Amino acid sequence: MICSIHEDNIPFRKGGYGGFVLYYNKKLKNTARILRKNMTDTENLLWSRIRRKQLKGYQFYRQKTVGNYIVDFYCPSARLIIELDGSQHYEEEGTRKDKVRDQYLKGLGFQVMRFPLIEVFDYINGIVDEIYEQLPVESPQPPFPKGEKENGMSALAVKVESPAVEVLLAAE
Repeated sequence: MICSIHEDNIPFRKGGYGGFVLYYNKKLKNTARILRKNMTDTENLLWSRIRRKQLKGYQFYRQKTVGNYIVDFYCPSARLIIELDGSQHYEEEGTRKDKVRDQYLKGLGFQVMRFPLIEVFDYINGIVDEIYEQLPVESPQPPFPKGEKENGMSALAVKVESPAVEVLLAAE
């Protein structure tokens, strides 16, 4: 697979970057769909904390095909990939494959964050905080929930002490 990256990294409305075309292996599309339908409990827990633009207004996708790989979580506008590693990733062969995969993804301009699967339940707040800290300050889009703007409501995003939590106050 070939990926072309250009210098003008202006985010598209739906994610991605201007001039950035990310090719993927179409043969993996169905596998990614199956993985999305059959997520593990730990994947579901993290997904519940990063989905729907909860972190600084950034959109994440789950089980997304990037090149010849399916990544656990993907945020195109922040160029961030999050992987949850099970025990097979800590065996010699798994570590070797992860290194090759990470080099490929970093070569495409992505930052890869890895978290041990066994730590997700015990340290979910810390994991979400680490992800939050890696996201650029400027949100790619205003963090309005779907439909709220269409109903004549506006929202004000307020950052609270715990970066894992954002509060939206409806203003008339």
